[in-house]
Order: sequence, then structure tokens, then C-alpha cells
Amino acid sequence: MEAGTRLTPPSLGLLAALGEAEVAVHARPRVCVLTTGDELVAVGGLRGRGQIFDSISPMLAVALKNWGAGQVSLSRCHDNESQLAGKIAKALQSCDIVIAVGGVSVGDYDYTVPAMQKSGIVKTFHGVKQKPGKPLFFGKGPQGQSVFGLPGNPASALACAAIYVRPALEIMAGASEPEPRMRKAVAAVELVNRSNRTQFVRVVTRIRDNGVLECSPAGAQGSYMLGSFAAADALAQLPPGPAVVRQGDLVQVYGLGWR
Repeated sequence: MEAGTRLTPPSLGLLAALGEAEVAVHARPRVCVLTTGDELVAVGGLRGRGQIFDSISPMLAVALKNWGAGQVSLSRCHDNESQLAGKIAKALQSCDIVIAVGGVSVGDYDYTVPAMQKSGIVKTFHGVKQKPGKPLFFGKGPQGQSVFGLPGNPASALACAAIYVRPALEIMAGASEPEPRMRKAVAAVELVNRSNRTQFVRVVTRIRDNGVLECSPAGAQGSYMLGSFAAADALAQLPPGPAVVRQGDLVQVYGLGWR
């Protein structure tokens, strides 16, 4: 059993059959999720005018656990740069990965990137040519911690977490082949990307009678829409547009890891 092998039930059974009571393993990464915005209210609380329930914290907490995180701590912050910098600095003291959600664009109330710089985080990149998730941020903390800034729209945040945070978790946990791994699927319907950015479409996959993997859109693809994510089990990657993936064409898909 080589280093980097995931300990599944059969592999644990094999170790037990060999009389191996203990093996050296990697620790599960510790993660802090910090959601930002004056508009956010905890689920179960009372919403005021212009406020929404914080759907991202519970969503990411469960997703990160499914993807191999150990301790996942949740925190929320108002649109205040100094307060946000303090919370990020505190999270860096105890976590391997820090994820700040919201405020990563260039609007009047987008304080996340300046707050990260105040906390000693060195930017690796800010912005990716993809949809959803264009304002994604990634940097490194003073002790090498991985720091992500995700967009505040729920579907954008979850897509970026699946594409970028998940493999970071896998690598930190010692996996020799990090997930998600790309597969090829046949498009059940025509898929169109009118944007000049790579587009990730929420899709449902199924195995045809002939054994071929097929995918079809799970529903509306707006960056704030979670209904299609709730139905999806994968993301299909469309090339920068204008581009058309015709019915029957092959497309790359990435499993979401919770089904």
C-alpha cells in the first residue's frame, strides 16, 4: 500500500488482515470559513430589510467535510476592513486553509483583499477567466497557509470551492491523485457558452445502457441559483466562447464528490 493511498474500508480491512493495528497518516487539514457582508443573517434569525440568510456557511461546512477537511470553523463578519483583517489574522493562527467569502471584487464595500494584505497574506493571483467565479483570490499566509477569497454569490462560491479548494484539501491530506479528476461525458443536449471565459455548467450525469457517461444541465445557471446545484452531481467545463458543444459531443466533467 503506497504512500498517498486513501484509507477506504477495503484497505483498512487489508491492513487488519495483515495484523497492522496502526499506520502513519496525514492529518486532515483544518479550515476556517469566514463569510462577509452586512446583509447576511444566520439561518433561523430574523431578516431585516435588504438582508438574506447565510446559505454559504452551512453549505461549505458540509462540502469541505465531504472533501476531507478535519475541523471546520465558521465565522461571519460585517463590511468592516479592520474587523475583517482581525478575523483573518486570528484564523491564520489555527487553520491550514482560510476561506473568506464575499467582498473579493472591486466594489465600494469589497474589503476582503485589502484586509488579507493587512493580515500578511501574499497574493498569488486575483481573478480567473471563468464563469462563474471571476473574482477568485488565492494567496499564502505567513506560515504557508492557503488562503482563498471566494465570490459572495452562493453558486459561484461553491463552484470555486469544488474546482480549487477541494484539490488543495486533497494535496494537504497527502493524496497522490487529488480530486476532482476530469472525465469525459457525452452532452445529452447542446451546450452554449456565449462568454469569452471558460464556463462551468452544473450538470447531472448518468450511465447509458451502452456504458457511456452522459451529462445534461441540472437547471438554471445563475451565479446566485442553488436549485441547479442541489440537483447536480458534476460540473461540465465549456471552452471560452462563443462556443457550442453539440449534442453527442464529448465534454470534460468534474464530479462534485457528495453523491
